[in-house]
Amino acid sequence: MQFQFHTIGFKLSAEQEELIQEKIQNVSKIASRVDDESTIVRVDFEHTRFPEEDKRFNSEVTIFAPGAVIRAECYESTVENAIDTIEDKLRSQLERYKSKQYRRGHKGEWLPTSTLEAIEDEHVTLGNKPQIVKRKRYESTRNPMTEEEAIEQLELLGHDFFLFDNADTGRFSVIYRRYQDGYGIIEPLKDGEKKEN
Repeated sequence: MQFQFHTIGFKLSAEQEELIQEKIQNVSKIASRVDDESTIVRVDFEHTRFPEEDKRFNSEVTIFAPGAVIRAECYESTVENAIDTIEDKLRSQLERYKSKQYRRGHKGEWLPTSTLEAIEDEHVTLGNKPQIVKRKRYESTRNPMTEEEAIEQLELLGHDFFLFDNADTGRFSVIYRRYQDGYGIIEPLKDGEKKEN
């Protein structure tokens, strides 16, 4: 695994970085394909300005694994508490990743059970406008995915919504987690189409 550490407002100690690596490598053994040389792990920590003592550190760990991006995020009072919370979240997400039925690359090919292929890095660009605090860009050459695959990716990322090229409709769609239960999809109308009631 290749670790990349990024901090804002403070610096992780060598002991803290070592603890993070140890915990993530330990939990990554759940899914064997995650724990190989091609996997990139980005670790972000920010010392926040929240007045609450229990939310001083915002932490995010993103694992660029073969065929998926797995992310866990939390706010905690200490770096050590954040590491423990992230470990628990990653454990459940990696269990889900391990049980996935499909394992396709971005070009639609089946991935081998063990791979050293380079995993594309996520390009993050911060916007200059005050209201945009984070901008994520993805390659537009990704193959379309089914709605089921989009739900799976949404759950692996731990997000409430996910933008994808819908293989079922041929449109860019947003799938989102509904507050009541289940998921919803938002899609643009094509020229000449009427909105459904």
